[in-house]
Amino acid sequence: MSIQAILDKIKDKSQKEADKVLENGKAKAQREKELILKAGEKAFLKEADKAKKRVRKLREKAEYLAKTVGKKELLKAKRNLIEEVIGEIEIKLNQMPDEDYKYLIKKLLSQISLEEGVYYPCPEKSDLIKKIIEEMDLNLRERPKDELSRSGALRGGLIIESQLADFDFSFNSLVNKTFKRDLEKIIAQKLF
Repeated sequence: MSIQAILDKIKDKSQKEADKVLENGKAKAQREKELILKAGEKAFLKEADKAKKRVRKLREKAEYLAKTVGKKELLKAKRNLIEEVIGEIEIKLNQMPDEDYKYLIKKLLSQISLEEGVYYPCPEKSDLIKKIIEEMDLNLRERPKDELSRSGALRGGLIIESQLADFDFSFNSLVNKTFKRDLEKIIAQKLF
């Protein structure tokens, strides 16, 4: 056998070995690629699942917050409406006929015992309140007109100040402190 034949034989054998190594390398690379893709796909699916859960939780939280804000706004609107109705009740009380007004003020004043004091009447009924105090022979004097700015906010009734105590017989106070809870229930039942 000639050297060329031996070289050709070695070359063929080497070529076959190289092709075999190359083929095995390609197969191994393909298997590794598939494993990496599967692992990547699993990781992607796992992360996608986590993301879906986070999105679902965020959506639930957003819905809860929206409901809460909606409830707060609804309650605020209801509270404002109830406050408006109570304000209207105070105004209507001040517009009651003088005889009924006189009876109510006398009833309130008969509950206290004072030797002397000062009173702030509501502006619209100051003459009637003065007349009632004179009829009941109470030792109360009206605040001078320039000091009556405090009573300007009164929607009805009066406020009395004395050495012993102060008495708030304003309709605002009477409605809010005495009847507010009952009125709120009645108004809410009628409106809502």
